[in-house]
Amino acid sequence: MLFRTSFLGLLGGGHQARLPPNTACLWDGVEQKFVLELSYGSDVRAVRLRRDRQVTAYVTSPKIVVVLANAVKVYTFDASPELLYQTETCPNPLGLCHICQTPDNPLVVFPGRRLGSVMLVNAAGACSGGSSTPPTSSATSMPPPRQIVAHENPLVALTLNPDGSLMATASQRGTLVRIFSTRGLELLQELRRGTNPALITCICFDSTSSRIGVASTHGTVHVFENLSMPPIDTAFSSSSVAAAAATSTASAALRIRASAGRQMAQPMIK
Repeated sequence: MLFRTSFLGLLGGGHQARLPPNTACLWDGVEQKFVLELSYGSDVRAVRLRRDRQVTAYVTSPKIVVVLANAVKVYTFDASPELLYQTETCPNPLGLCHICQTPDNPLVVFPGRRLGSVMLVNAAGACSGGSSTPPTSSATSMPPPRQIVAHENPLVALTLNPDGSLMATASQRGTLVRIFSTRGLELLQELRRGTNPALITCICFDSTSSRIGVASTHGTVHVFENLSMPPIDTAFSSSSVAAAAATSTASAALRIRASAGRQMAQPMIK
């Protein structure tokens, strides 16, 4: 849903589906009809919408982001959508994609071409790097896409904090959650969900970006606290971050503190 509007982004597919799986649609709840249908040569995995906002420097028009199994496309949000940006991605069966709704940070993040990497694109007027579609006049002044190599394994979860300054990711392995700065692209923290592999199903920041919740198919929810920390100097293959505590069915809050130059986690059950 596009905030408190009547517009819903819908996907085709499923049992006795009305729409085919290669179609993305926009439904108007007031008019009770489809106002837009976009069809592709492959299945659509997700649709994301960004609202219209005006800030001091520029105006960001509404956007439609369509996530395919191996590509992402960004359109203008109108009766005849204009393709602003498109790029190929690594296989993305989960349709991972997140849009920041902050007025002055129209950031879109999604898996890159390399497994475990993330692309960061400015949706205010994305330039068409690597695309056959020429950039629009508004796109030429925007910064090019950027990339973070977040994990060695395929991504299963990807999210931004409310203002888009932080990005959290998890891989198929499911033991670590990594937090990056979207401005400097540096790794800020590694949070250990556990030692046994698990499928992480959801990562979510709170409204203040001081806590993050991580849910998995193990039936657990981990809540990490005090996320505001300087960048850490660590290789992905050997982390210098101490592990956090886990819970069985109840959620736990973990207080992160700095100790002897290393990041430690102290469980605080609430």
